[in-house]
Amino acid sequence: MSSRELKQVAIIALVLLCATSIGGQAQDRVAVSFDQVDAHQIDISLLDSLHVPAAAADPDESAFPTQQAEVFKAWRGLLGDLAAHLADGGLEWTEPMRGFFRFYFREDGTIKQLVYNMRNLDPAHTTQFATLVDEFSQGYRFALSADQPFAQCSPAALAPPKRE
Repeated sequence: MSSRELKQVAIIALVLLCATSIGGQAQDRVAVSFDQVDAHQIDISLLDSLHVPAAAADPDESAFPTQQAEVFKAWRGLLGDLAAHLADGGLEWTEPMRGFFRFYFREDGTIKQLVYNMRNLDPAHTTQFATLVDEFSQGYRFALSADQPFAQCSPAALAPPKRE
C-alpha cells in the first residue's frame, strides 16, 4: 500500500472510531457560530484532523493538488451562492457582511459541518442568519469532489444583494 492509501485507511478507521461523537455533532445543526461549538459538542481539532485542506501553500498537501485554480473558483462560487441564499431568504443588509467561514466537506462535496464568525452582522438578524446558513449548508454541494474529506476556510465579505 502507498503512503496515501495508508493515510486514507487510517482516516477511515478514525472516522469509524469517532462516528458516535461526530454523528452527534451534525444531528442538530450543520452550521453553527464559533461561539456555539461547545454547546453543540463540536470538536474543531478532530474535524481538522479528519479533513485535508482543499487548497494549500503546498498543493501536494491538498485534496486537489492539480486543481488549485478550480478550488478558488468553486470557493468564490460557494460564497456567492451563500449570499444569494441569504438574500432569497429575506435577510437584508446594505454593507458587506464580514466574517470567517470554515467548511468541512464530505468526499462528494456535501457539507458535513460549517463553523462561522460574523463580525458585523446586525444582532437583530442573528437568528435569521443562523437559520438560513444552516439551511444552505444542508443542501449545498461544492463544485468539486475528492477521494477524501476536505476543508476550506477563509475570511469573507458577503456582498449585499443588488437592488433593482
